[in-house]
Amino acid sequence: IISALRRTDPAKTDAVFKVNAAELCRMADVAVAGGEADGADASTVRRAASAFLAKHVGKTGERCPVKNLCVTDGRHAAYLVHVDDSVEGGLAMYRLGVPDLSSHARGRGRLYPIGAGDSVAAGLAAGWTHLSSSVKQGENLAIQLDGAVIEALDRVVGGLTKVHGEEAAHLLASFALGLACGSASCLEEENSVFKVHIVVEMLSMVVDDVT
Repeated sequence: IISALRRTDPAKTDAVFKVNAAELCRMADVAVAGGEADGADASTVRRAASAFLAKHVGKTGERCPVKNLCVTDGRHAAYLVHVDDSVEGGLAMYRLGVPDLSSHARGRGRLYPIGAGDSVAAGLAAGWTHLSSSVKQGENLAIQLDGAVIEALDRVVGGLTKVHGEEAAHLLASFALGLACGSASCLEEENSVFKVHIVVEMLSMVVDDVT
């Protein structure tokens, strides 16, 4: 993966790298205070992202092929880290809350987290493809979004754009869709399977907790 990232042409694409916080910290040689089970706080994620980009991909602010890190951390908050020369330190960072599934767990008896990471990656890729290319449903290879998801995604993009600008809004909405898919998949016994109406519900929950 690292080798592929290094070969990415920064002039042609803004690469998005979805990674678990614990994995990011290990690759960046950054310790997580309190251990992985407690989750990584914002300062730890920022230090790890900066160290990772400098060590494995390229120095932040210097035509780095990876422009965006989508950092997940299980039930803890996720972070979008975006390479941005205009801000101090060269990295803009956004926090995305993850839906609390405890009430769902009480009703169902248990959660099924296996496959949630794959669901996050799939939702992120589908959302990013839809928003970045403006390709209509069914026209872009195998990536298709349900009509209800498209409607919800387009709606939240409008609100995010007013606060964060278009580029950040597209990234945040795509990552939020991925987190919604991952959370919804935890409610189903079969791996990486989820109900569309639950994804739409959780997408709104994630977007409402973006800072």
